[in-house]
Amino acid sequence: MWGAAVFVLFAIAMAFIKPWYNVWSQEMEGKAEFAKSEQNRKIRIEEARANHEAEKLNAQAEIERAKGAAEAIRIGNGSVTPTYIQYLWVLVIFINICIYVKLSLLLLRYILHNFIYTLHL
Repeated sequence: MWGAAVFVLFAIAMAFIKPWYNVWSQEMEGKAEFAKSEQNRKIRIEEARANHEAEKLNAQAEIERAKGAAEAIRIGNGSVTPTYIQYLWVLVIFINICIYVKLSLLLLRYILHNFIYTLHL
């Protein structure tokens, strides 16, 4: 008999407590969702600040590159002489000859390798 009474009392208590628990549970879920959205908003704000700072630094780097290029142009315009132009011309020809010789040697190596390979077959 006591067991049945305890069971009835427990069932009645649950009938009153369950709606309150559901309300409390929904409230806690809402608070958790709000905290999560607030944290996501803060993360987006920090990412935007970091991007803004990176863009400022990129702009400063571009300015410094432009200053360097302008300085190089200024120096180059004042010191270009016929002798310097001849030096550059010889340098370009020398570089082209080096490239031609390297390519020729690579081609010769390829031809010899294929020739030797066909002899072994």
